[in-house]
Amino acid sequence: MSGRVDSALGRVLSASLLTGIGTALPALVFVVSSPWLLGRLGADRFGALALLTTIAFLASTLDGGVGASLPRFLGVARGAEDGRWARQLVNTSLALSVAASVLLGGALAGVGYAGAHLLRTPEAVRTETSSLAGWLGMLVVLQLVGGTFQSVLVAYERFGSSAVAAIAGSAAYVAGMVVLVPAYGLAGAFAASAVRAAVTVAAAGWQAVRLVPGRGCGFLGRTQARELLSYAWRTQIGGLAMLVNAEADTLVVASFLPLHEAAMFSLAVTVSTTIRSIPLWAMPYLLTRMSLHTARDGTSGAVALYDRVQRAWAPFLVTFGVVTLGALVPSVSLWLGPGHGKVALIAAVLSAGYLVNLLSAPLAATARATGYPGLESRYGVVAVVVNVATTVPLAIWAGSVGVALGTAIGCLLGTAYFAHLMRAVVRGAWYRLLLPRGMSVAPVLAATATVAGVLPSCLAGLPSDRWGSGTTALLVGGLASAAAVLATRAERRGASGARPSRHPAAAA
Repeated sequence: MSGRVDSALGRVLSASLLTGIGTALPALVFVVSSPWLLGRLGADRFGALALLTTIAFLASTLDGGVGASLPRFLGVARGAEDGRWARQLVNTSLALSVAASVLLGGALAGVGYAGAHLLRTPEAVRTETSSLAGWLGMLVVLQLVGGTFQSVLVAYERFGSSAVAAIAGSAAYVAGMVVLVPAYGLAGAFAASAVRAAVTVAAAGWQAVRLVPGRGCGFLGRTQARELLSYAWRTQIGGLAMLVNAEADTLVVASFLPLHEAAMFSLAVTVSTTIRSIPLWAMPYLLTRMSLHTARDGTSGAVALYDRVQRAWAPFLVTFGVVTLGALVPSVSLWLGPGHGKVALIAAVLSAGYLVNLLSAPLAATARATGYPGLESRYGVVAVVVNVATTVPLAIWAGSVGVALGTAIGCLLGTAYFAHLMRAVVRGAWYRLLLPRGMSVAPVLAATATVAGVLPSCLAGLPSDRWGSGTTALLVGGLASAAAVLATRAERRGASGARPSRHPAAAA
């Protein structure tokens, strides 16, 4: 039994590490290069680059949800051992991605050209940004096609191949920056992003096309295509809603505040999304496994896997949150230098909201694997509505910090609502779906004690960042205290007896 557990843990850690390389390496390269880019381009042009890449990233998710849905359908096809269906899924997904990118490219060129002239920045920067907007479509094409290839690699559990593609793309990006930015400035930085996307697509595509069995299978039939699109559309709404929460804040700040403020906000978003992405490294593997369990055992198989995962996921995530929030302010000061307390504060507020939201990540994987993406869509819409309703008054009150706070509030309320919705699939009280009985409180308390001992000495050396430091300390203390209380109650109740099955089918 112990050998099987160790083997399963090893597979999860290996897949998570490789996924992390593929997911986090581009963001890590940007984080490391940001001070250099900021010095070379200046705050206004750096803000313009952040705005352009954010628009391209958001647009690359507007494929109708096909790319996000492909791993689930390919996982089911693998479980059913249907190679012809798998090939048709890939062919149809590629065709839809190309069609979507053509439409998006034309729309972005027009909107970007007109919108660039409205930015609050010097005329020279507006002109450069406007001229680059016409190239956004090319970047979106590369990202959409590359997303399809990456989905194939994930569905076939080739996380190493995905990591290789990311490494190749990041190496090309660094070379492009070194060569192009000194000579061409903002245009060179944007071109380096396009080079990275092209190299990543080529590397991922070369490996993905050899994985899917069958040749000349054509496209999905009408019934199967309708099933894919129905599922994908619901996935699109949920994924887009969360992306709006995560990424569109930069657009809001750029629209209402000076562009250099958007540059600072973009740096904070980069930090917080990098922190958020680390626990999510395990989710592609979990979704693939759940899809296979669904194909073989139905909903009960996926729910049984969720039950095992969540009891380990919740204490890990809370521990991770306490440690990362405690290290955030000193890390930002080392990265950008002293005097960037506002960046640290925005990153801390966003990270706190994201980490609470991540408690529901296994629930989201369960919803997708079992064919209930509409539940994720509903909670995503609620999170966006709350975010929009709170952002404007909070932005008026606290500027860019208020924008971040609105996002965090949306994440918190949306997570609770999603857990409530998922009771239709995984039985139990909604808060128990996030913090289940039987979870261990020991790592949470150990992390809290460590941070409480180390954090004061770190903050003492950052007098210019007291605002961000004090807020971060409060966030760490509040999160740790709440988690410790809830986890202790869960552990005590779990010790009183065996936990009953949450799903009738699982008991059978």
